[in-house]
Amino acid sequence: MEAEVKEQQRKQQRRERIKRLVGVAERRWITDQHLKVAGDKQPKTTKSAAEAHRPSHDDLVEQQRAVLIKQRNRNRRKPWYATTAAMSLGLLGHGLVALFSTTSLPPEVPAGMAAGLPFLAAAVIGVKMERAHHRRVRLAQRQRDNGVTVRVQTEPTHRKWFAELTIGAAAYAGLVFWIATAGVSWWTVLVALLGTIALGSRWWNAHPLGPGVPRLEPPRPAARKNTPKPLTRKDEDHYAVLFRQNIPQFGRLTNHVGNDHIEQYDVELPPGKVSRTSFLSHGETVASALGLDPQQVILEKPNPSRPGEFVPANRARLTIIKRDMAAGVRYWTQPRVQIAEDGTAAVITNLARFRDGRGEATCTIWNRDGMVPTTIFGGTGSGKSAAVNAITIGALSTGLLNMIYVDFKGNSSGALRSRARIVVVGRDAVTDVRRLLKLLADVRIKHDPRDKQFPTPERPGWFVLLEEIAKGIKSDPNFAREMENMATTVRSLGIWPVSTAHDMVAVAWGNSGTRAAFSKQSFVFYMNTTSDDLINGLTYRPSSLPTYGEGEAGLGQESQPVPGWAVGVNTFRANVPARWDWLPADDDPVDEEPPYRVSTAWDAFARQPEITDYEYAALVDALGEPNPDGRWIIGIGGTHHFRTEAKTTQETTQGEPGHGDRPRISFLPQRTAEPNQLSYNERRVLQVIEGGTTKTGEIEQALAAKMSRPTVHRALDALVGANRIHRLARGEYALGPAPS
Repeated sequence: MEAEVKEQQRKQQRRERIKRLVGVAERRWITDQHLKVAGDKQPKTTKSAAEAHRPSHDDLVEQQRAVLIKQRNRNRRKPWYATTAAMSLGLLGHGLVALFSTTSLPPEVPAGMAAGLPFLAAAVIGVKMERAHHRRVRLAQRQRDNGVTVRVQTEPTHRKWFAELTIGAAAYAGLVFWIATAGVSWWTVLVALLGTIALGSRWWNAHPLGPGVPRLEPPRPAARKNTPKPLTRKDEDHYAVLFRQNIPQFGRLTNHVGNDHIEQYDVELPPGKVSRTSFLSHGETVASALGLDPQQVILEKPNPSRPGEFVPANRARLTIIKRDMAAGVRYWTQPRVQIAEDGTAAVITNLARFRDGRGEATCTIWNRDGMVPTTIFGGTGSGKSAAVNAITIGALSTGLLNMIYVDFKGNSSGALRSRARIVVVGRDAVTDVRRLLKLLADVRIKHDPRDKQFPTPERPGWFVLLEEIAKGIKSDPNFAREMENMATTVRSLGIWPVSTAHDMVAVAWGNSGTRAAFSKQSFVFYMNTTSDDLINGLTYRPSSLPTYGEGEAGLGQESQPVPGWAVGVNTFRANVPARWDWLPADDDPVDEEPPYRVSTAWDAFARQPEITDYEYAALVDALGEPNPDGRWIIGIGGTHHFRTEAKTTQETTQGEPGHGDRPRISFLPQRTAEPNQLSYNERRVLQVIEGGTTKTGEIEQALAAKMSRPTVHRALDALVGANRIHRLARGEYALGPAPS
């Protein structure tokens, strides 16, 4: 038997020598599996003979090390192989040139054909390297799917040699062309030698050889960990076990998926025992059961797998955040608004990042149902004002909305107050607000009888920002009821009401109907625990939003809310924490200068369109001509006020019957006309007009030394109401009543 084995070995050695002579690579045993396959190919021997020839583990390791050494030596010779091939191609090209020298073919043609072969060879090598990389990636993916330890290299390390491959192809092509046209000389040999050394230096450094190089060792499999057998079910991991053991009343966790920063589960609630709404409000209980921070736990309703499908009521989704993807301040960079092609929807994006890294928060301006009344809740220092700034710039960047800024507080935002088309300031300005909104609503109903009015360039809408609306409600108990009616009416008229609120006590808002009318969508920033349950549709407690810890708090910031964190209500991914991008006010302190502050962002992106003629005429009749910058300012420190004449009130607010079935707002009081007696200022203005000065600017200039501009406007309004003068056009008057 031993003789037969020796005979087989001699035959195998002869076959290997023949393969080496013809250039076929010899058989290389790299892994234990290859050795096993090779052993199966050997002739069967007795058990004792097989045991005598079975290699030990050290022998296998040494064989693998020998293979690595041969592979390294072969790699170090590859640059010389390429140079030798280039010299051979050059000689081949030289022979072709000599062969065709007797014909009319120029010698550059065969030489160029030979010189093109290095480029072809480089392309083939590059494609093979890339294909081998993709095969390794697919193999690694299959190993991961099968739960096998990945042992192949998946990084595209071969691409770092593309530079040498490209330069070498060009250099070898030049060498081949040189030899093909001029033949071999000492100069060509010297150039080939130096070029090989220059191109191969980085390659040789990657495959070092010498006394200082560490010994090559084959990769050894990792030792198995002697871990005790888990006592849990096979389909449960650590969090699933804790969930089942600590809060069994909420069912169990299934369908686990995860990545580097989140772990996600489907929650199967006990049918008929726990509702999804109840479960979503127990975020802190779930976090306690899993041993996590409440900010790491997100509970939400799962989305259907396909459109048209339903989600069972005993299903919920649990997301565990391992790494906060919204940590750190991100400055607001630009407005992004998605508008439907038919103009029936507009959504502001690029506002906030969800902390689990799955998407960004959005704010809907209008949809097919009309404008979407929005409220932004938040306490002092929560980042509410920066969010208002971002939403304002986003809405006005469409060029389809003019802004009405109502500041009941009186000092909320100087940047917005100095730029809005119409400004109403003061806690006692509720009367002016109701008059203004009544005026715009009736005028738009009269001149556009459609049931749905979407903002367009020809008929732009209005963006009404009500800062600290609760202060206005406190000053007038009837204001809450009237604003509730207004919010449900103007949404179909192209008027977008957006309010901010700090006071959330029931007394400030009157009832839940008012909050519901203004909160078709809401964004809730940090607030105290006594106010969380007053917001319709809110299940996440805003008091659980992040606050400054002991290590990250600045001077005086201990336990204060981290600005910018909020949850949405009736929005995309409602009740999921998101961190809003920061658009600071002009005087906000910052660590580094942001790309924009609110004033520079307004100047760069906000565009307020021209008001329609019928709205302009109604505003002028009610308030007088606008300031030179085209703005009306009402209230404390304002330049305009509402006229008191009954004629103007009736003409600007009485709509034609039969236009649509929308409810009418009726909180403008009817007034009686005052006696037709002119004051001193009115007589002076009338004298100037009788003298031939009929334009507003010229009248103001003529009387600048005797009365202020607001006084002139009030006198003009009174003269129009008394039918002593009438308006010919914008900013121009004529004597007598308006022609019928």
